Amino acid sequence: MANSELLCMNCMFERENTGDCPHCGYEENTPNDHPYLPMRKKLQNRYIIGRLISANGEGATYTGYDSEQNSVVRIREFLPEGLFERAQGSAKIRVISGSEFSFNNGLVSFLSLARALARMRDLTAILPVYDIFEENGTAYYISETIESVSLRDYLLRTNGTLSFEQIRPLFMPLLSTLNSLHAVDIIHRGISPETLLIGKDGKLRLTDFCIAEVRTARTDLSPELFKGFAAIEQYGFDGQQGPWTDIYGLAATIYRVLVGNPPPEATARVTNDKMMIPASVAETLPAYVMTALANALQILPEDRTRDIETFREEFSASPTVVNRQQQKNAVKKEPVKGKKSKRNTKGIMFVSLLFTCIAVVLIGAVIYFVISGNKAGKGSTEETTRPTMETTYKTADPGATTEVGTEGAPSLKGFVYSDFLTSPEKQLIELRAKYKFEVVDKKFSDQKRGTILEQTPAAGTPIKRGDTIKLVLSMGTNAVGMPNLVGMDYKDAYITLLEMGFSKDNIIKTDIIDSTMAPNSIVKTDPKASSQVSIDSVITIYVNTYVPTTTPAPTTDPYYYYE
Repeated sequence: MANSELLCMNCMFERENTGDCPHCGYEENTPNDHPYLPMRKKLQNRYIIGRLISANGEGATYTGYDSEQNSVVRIREFLPEGLFERAQGSAKIRVISGSEFSFNNGLVSFLSLARALARMRDLTAILPVYDIFEENGTAYYISETIESVSLRDYLLRTNGTLSFEQIRPLFMPLLSTLNSLHAVDIIHRGISPETLLIGKDGKLRLTDFCIAEVRTARTDLSPELFKGFAAIEQYGFDGQQGPWTDIYGLAATIYRVLVGNPPPEATARVTNDKMMIPASVAETLPAYVMTALANALQILPEDRTRDIETFREEFSASPTVVNRQQQKNAVKKEPVKGKKSKRNTKGIMFVSLLFTCIAVVLIGAVIYFVISGNKAGKGSTEETTRPTMETTYKTADPGATTEVGTEGAPSLKGFVYSDFLTSPEKQLIELRAKYKFEVVDKKFSDQKRGTILEQTPAAGTPIKRGDTIKLVLSMGTNAVGMPNLVGMDYKDAYITLLEMGFSKDNIIKTDIIDSTMAPNSIVKTDPKASSQVSIDSVITIYVNTYVPTTTPAPTTDPYYYYE
């Protein structure tokens, strides 16, 4: 066991003598400010408090040391600003009179979040939570940590930006983790370069999860909103928070990494949207990336990309005809500011500007698809897999076709959505610039995954420039019946799911105690057996950790257990 007096309170390196750390240079006599815990304070007779890393309206995060596992950890303390008092030099806190209700509500939310994160500790892009406890009149949770630097500091130490080729492999694993978190209703609400860490392994980790009250204005807690990265619904305006709130922060972070500056604050964009992307950056990006950012950075939540899966499909689609060299050779022009959307009279929508940039960058290529080959004969079984341009633009008369400039809604049924977003055809570029598109639902069908099945308004319905066309996409034919895993050994159940095609990243193991089931067996699953699910679904399996010799049998329903 390490000598706590010789531990550096910053890096937890065990020195030979007291004094400044030879490993990281930390000055020994740098105390934590009041009211935070003093250095070397022990919790649970196990965890040693080190330097204060950060604090906000919810609480404080410290560097820590686990004396049982001899490892460096992060310690999060619930310490709601303005609701408690702590005497100088003391660890115990006292709730301020009249603040009991707000404090207790926050404490319950804090513990609920900690337990939810503990259940998701196998996700690769977060720091695993492995211990939760109450002490000193408040609550704590312990998470593993890694040698890392914040994305913000990383960018400041380099040239300030990264290319799309660099950020794509960096952010894609994060999307998978966010998708799994959102599936169990964990919303971060603070995604920014300050809450993302880059480890020595080159991978991103999302940190600093907080309860909703501290990431929303006009609550009992002092809000922590990251300017340029917080969505408009976090400022207390009308608008429900959800996965789309994290999508805004994620897209704003990617924008910052690509451009070098964060987007304007959401409240400023409502009345005067000056969001711009320089032509020098736009010309290096595939059109589908511009589209993904445009949809994800919509000001109003109802206009924004609704789920991570949709954002991932838009952000990672590959061009089908135009290669990267053709995009680099496109005509270079300065971007033009977007026009105010007729649909949203409160501000200028970012999507208009980005679509203009796409058109400017790609128009010089003047590339068209060439549809070749003989048409199928009378007895042929060959089917057309993509609508032709002649059938795309329809008026109310089913037999009439018109040019792009008409007000009849285009017919998009049959297009693969990612192909539609990335196609270099001039008419489709103009179409993407003219209207907005939102995926509102997905269904299993015999059509290829991503194929547009339905649209609203229907083809030929009169619409105005700037209107939104809502789409329903095919999820393909990969619907499977959820197997009955109850009673199976965890290892066998895990292998069964892998053999069916489920991703290991989407199989979540959660401990549960049930004296009526065999140890290490599956107690239940979510979704339940026989449910129709997609191969991309998140599957939670509840594994029995009951040990008859050491754990008394529960007298009520099974309950969750955390080490």
